[in-house]
Amino acid sequence: MIRTLLRASSGRSNNPLNHILSCARAWVRKVQGLESPPTPKSKLQFLEGPKVNKVVLVPGLAASTFTLHPLRAELEAAGFECFWPGFDVQTGAHGELDALANTLRGLRSAVVVGHSLGGLQGVVLAMANNPHLVGVIGLGSPVAGYLNPRVPYFEARSVVGWALPLFGPTEVKRFLVGHATLPFSPAVQAWVLEKLKGLGDA
Repeated sequence: MIRTLLRASSGRSNNPLNHILSCARAWVRKVQGLESPPTPKSKLQFLEGPKVNKVVLVPGLAASTFTLHPLRAELEAAGFECFWPGFDVQTGAHGELDALANTLRGLRSAVVVGHSLGGLQGVVLAMANNPHLVGVIGLGSPVAGYLNPRVPYFEARSVVGWALPLFGPTEVKRFLVGHATLPFSPAVQAWVLEKLKGLGDA
């Protein structure tokens, strides 16, 4: 019956049924808080989104969260809320990726700052379109090739990683420091803070 009415009403701009349907659609969009139908988020929309103030710090392979304490102190002094990933020591084989995903789910919205394997785990979640991840800052992540997740992705390279070709991130920055010292370098810490502030001010 409804299909018959819709077919009969096609082509008539002043048909009452068309007007009712149009009003109904507008009401649904208004109730949902949408003036227009939703569209998938692009990387630019993430940059233009709400302020980012939650950061999850993820250590590298065989390292503990202790290695990220100096970086955490700098970020918290700048007003960011910092969290550990749901584990203390990174093994890469005892459910750390799931723990990180659960931590992000609990925070609802956060940026991952990861050293080495921790950065790779953040990239993996970004490439999987994790809905609670709004950005990744990798410090010596063992990645190469073309990576272009929907969220902003920044990568810091040590002298060890300079030779690894990487294309697609929002920014790749080279530092004249060793891989293990990336989280401790004042220059790297200042760069991380700059990227986070850029995400928050966008």
